[in-house]
Amino acid sequence: MLKKNRIKTINLSNKKILIQRADRLGDLVLALPVIEAIKESYPDCVIDMLCSNRNAGLVKNHPLINDYTVFDYHLNPSKTEKNTLIEQIKNKQYDVYISLWGNSFFETIAKRCRIPLSIGPYLSPFSTFNLSQPVKLDWGNSLIHESEFNLQILSALGIQSKPIYKLYPSTNNSLIQTNKPVVLFFFGSGKLECMIPELAIFKCIKFLLKNGKFHVVLCYGQVPEKSSFQDIDDVNFTNITVELDLDSLMVLINRADVYCGPDTGPSHMAAFMHKKCIFLYRSWDNLPTRWGPVSPQSAIMRFENEDLDTINSWSLRLQNVIQEIYAMKDEMSIDLLKRERQKASLRCLYVSNSKGELPAENAGLEQAKKMGWRIVAVSKNQSFFSRFYTVLWSIRHLGVNCIVSEKPSLLVAVINKLAPLAAKPRLVQFALKDLLE
Repeated sequence: MLKKNRIKTINLSNKKILIQRADRLGDLVLALPVIEAIKESYPDCVIDMLCSNRNAGLVKNHPLINDYTVFDYHLNPSKTEKNTLIEQIKNKQYDVYISLWGNSFFETIAKRCRIPLSIGPYLSPFSTFNLSQPVKLDWGNSLIHESEFNLQILSALGIQSKPIYKLYPSTNNSLIQTNKPVVLFFFGSGKLECMIPELAIFKCIKFLLKNGKFHVVLCYGQVPEKSSFQDIDDVNFTNITVELDLDSLMVLINRADVYCGPDTGPSHMAAFMHKKCIFLYRSWDNLPTRWGPVSPQSAIMRFENEDLDTINSWSLRLQNVIQEIYAMKDEMSIDLLKRERQKASLRCLYVSNSKGELPAENAGLEQAKKMGWRIVAVSKNQSFFSRFYTVLWSIRHLGVNCIVSEKPSLLVAVINKLAPLAAKPRLVQFALKDLLE
């Protein structure tokens, strides 16, 4: 069982706090609202970070962070290296430890370093021993954004705050000197599930240069040894083939009028700088509801096939979206932004009440599709086991993660009971009228 009420109301003023997010760049970006929330409630507290070399550049000059310690757990450190880290932290005598990345080693740090107060996500029964207050998070709910999960951990400290999405780029001059609006593409994150085919981006860049309205900039997560981008020779094209440190990358993103990139750290940086963003998604596992843009002027595009026709049509759509986003004047509300992330994430299987009623519901289905929902219609007039097979097949082959039905479904309840065993999020269930609101 979880410990109940172990933490009483506490004043964090003048307390020394260590926050751990020692994983990837994007994960740390989405944890920054935690720092903003604590500082908003307790401006006199001192915050240090435990991070990795992959994201240390982000905190190095952050005005709300006092100091940072780097530890690369992903490089499989030795027992000696772990013990050295423990001694370093112990010597700094922290009052509070907040472990945001749910990692069994980092969870033990508070106990081993004798930090009086500690919170973090509940990982296992050992969490109740390692942390003053483990916080149970509903990881199976795919509609909760990663930044919201991070903020939920602060509930153990009695801190309730609306998320503040903010980065602090330096005022250094940008590499790009032009009077034209800048479209920045970030390409090659190194994660296969995020890689958009080069040809699709190449075609889009060529169109934008022919259009003549924009200056196009291309930078990389991993610079390729050879690519078709090297053949582009245009005064309005800048191909940055050197690896940028995070300070320089922030300055470059801040210079852009429109940012376009996959679900990766630099894209989340752009969203936190409130850039006009286009997030490009390829993998079904990277749901925009969990990892999507937080910028109020943003768009989401999914790339799902690699045949030439798909590449051509997708590239054409990207060209249009870039121009639409650049021309966007109004900002989306928080609710509308969440709705757009849901439309880009959910693949809906519609379960009709009966075959006879399905034609009468088609008007609502068509309206939902026009609003941007992706729906597969299926009759409910089947046996339970036939429907069970249909849903499982749709999950596997069509990426279905949402059931649209007017009544609570026993089928959904059964599948959601099995979802944790497969390490999958639970199915979402909506009524058709919910999609049309």
